[in-house]
Amino acid sequence: MDMNNERSLTAVSWLTSLTHESAEDFSLPDYMPPIRRVISVTASPLPESRFLTGAAMEFGGTVAYSVLYLGEGDEIYCAPLTSEYSASAALGDSVISDASAVGIDTSVENVTCRVIAPRKLTLKCRMKTKITAFAPVPLTETVKDSAARPQNTDEWPLERLTYTAPDVCTSRGEITSTVGGTVHLAPGTKIISCDGAIRVEEVRPGQDAVSVQGDGVVRLLCLSPDGAFFTTSAKGRFSESVSVPDAAQGDAARAWGRCAAVTVNTADESAAAWEIEFDLEAESARAAETAYTADAYATSCASGVEMAERDSLRLLKCGVGALSFSGESGRQSKSVPGEKILRVDAAVNPDHVECAEGKGRLILHGTAAVRVLIAAEGDVITEEFTLPFRYETDAMAIAGSADLLWRCSADVIDGTARTEGDKIAVNLDLSLSMTVLSREKIRCVRTVTLDTSAGTQTEDSTVRICYPDAGEPIWEVGKRYRACQRTLCERNGIADAHAVCSGEPILV
Repeated sequence: MDMNNERSLTAVSWLTSLTHESAEDFSLPDYMPPIRRVISVTASPLPESRFLTGAAMEFGGTVAYSVLYLGEGDEIYCAPLTSEYSASAALGDSVISDASAVGIDTSVENVTCRVIAPRKLTLKCRMKTKITAFAPVPLTETVKDSAARPQNTDEWPLERLTYTAPDVCTSRGEITSTVGGTVHLAPGTKIISCDGAIRVEEVRPGQDAVSVQGDGVVRLLCLSPDGAFFTTSAKGRFSESVSVPDAAQGDAARAWGRCAAVTVNTADESAAAWEIEFDLEAESARAAETAYTADAYATSCASGVEMAERDSLRLLKCGVGALSFSGESGRQSKSVPGEKILRVDAAVNPDHVECAEGKGRLILHGTAAVRVLIAAEGDVITEEFTLPFRYETDAMAIAGSADLLWRCSADVIDGTARTEGDKIAVNLDLSLSMTVLSREKIRCVRTVTLDTSAGTQTEDSTVRICYPDAGEPIWEVGKRYRACQRTLCERNGIADAHAVCSGEPILV
């Protein structure tokens, strides 16, 4: 009897989502002119710190703001500002021992700016954080004896009905790195603002590491020597190896990056050297199966079982992708002859994932909050609207109607727009990284209780014949008569202990 073997199943120990805010008053540096009018404000949360404090998870980080405004002489200026944020989430009954094993995804839902003086402003950012933690759940069955006198339960034969449940092994790691390059500009060009993005194109898992290749993309809003605004971009290649414990060749893997800082050096009049400092995270995932005991009984004494319900996780997707999509919206402002689009910004919000019925594929739905800056007659107009997007990808396995758990990172790599009368048409390029699991329920044996005081051993000379119903599992017949499964199958020429009866008599 092997009822005390150590087995475990990966399960969700913590899944929550919360909204929190960061608000702070700022004063512009002395070298920046007073604010006449704010044109646009963007915000991005930078990597979080995390630590466990008793029954709560404390986490925090930095919000990087970019405030674009009109100043003296109707010139455009950009004020890069940062603010610290912190929040906490209650663990409830969850038991988590390692804070680094907790997945935290924070995105900006809304950012507002209020000018309280020519050189002072208040910035408020509302963020949404999704927190996911997985932990092993023991599947070990225990055996106890209800008899008044102590008994060695290993001496009592037990029959076990064993199945396998889908399982998943995941591991994560992260590094900080830099990528850079040069962008050619005409002498006398003034750089007003810069931002960056990380596009992951190739992910290859290896032994305890994940190799990641992609591009760092920098976008510059510039003022030419003749007084015309324009946007230009450049990209630089990176190749990194991220340490990911327990990763192995053949795993599924994904990676995603976040820009921590972008710097541009204009000492060379003909070319500006740029550099992006970024945090790169990688995750490996492996589909597995774990055996568990679905039922048990003793062949020599009365017995009972206590059951438990557990989550079983099936790996559907772990990988990266790219999406280019277009959309249009009506304008709030009137079209002006000679107007020019300065810049296109967008904040991406993945909303939900669903299974494509009958196709074995997954569909990610989301929205992009688009902001288009248009220069017209010495002023800058801001057009804001929301576009839906849809991304479809293959999946490893989908079993019916699945209860999905997912994590997704989605970033805008590039955006372009054009005006068409009273409408604005936009094209966005997204970089996507996602892990999708389906959650299934299993019922497994927690405890087997033997009543050894009521043990009854059938004499070898006894012949028992059972007349089962057609379709009744062989297991149920053996359990009803406390018969050994192997012997039952051998006597009746049955090869599979999981088979069902045909309705013919069975020799027990």
